[in-house]
Amino acid sequence: MAFPAPASVQPPAGDGAPPASIVVATLYHRDRPFDDAFADFFDRSVRPVMTEAGEHPAVVAL
Repeated sequence: MAFPAPASVQPPAGDGAPPASIVVATLYHRDRPFDDAFADFFDRSVRPVMTEAGEHPAVVAL
C-alpha cells in the first residue's frame, strides 16, 4: 500500500500563511509484533515528551 500522489503542486516554501495543523505518520515495519517492553518504553519515555510539546500521539500496532 502506498500514499497517493498529491492532486496539485505544492506552493513554494514561504508562499502564503502556514497551515493551522499538520499530520505526520511514521510507519515501522517489523518481522514480528512489538512486545510489551516497547509499549512500556513508549508510554514512559516518548508519550510524556510528545504530550508536553502539545501533541497527542496515537500508536496502533497491527
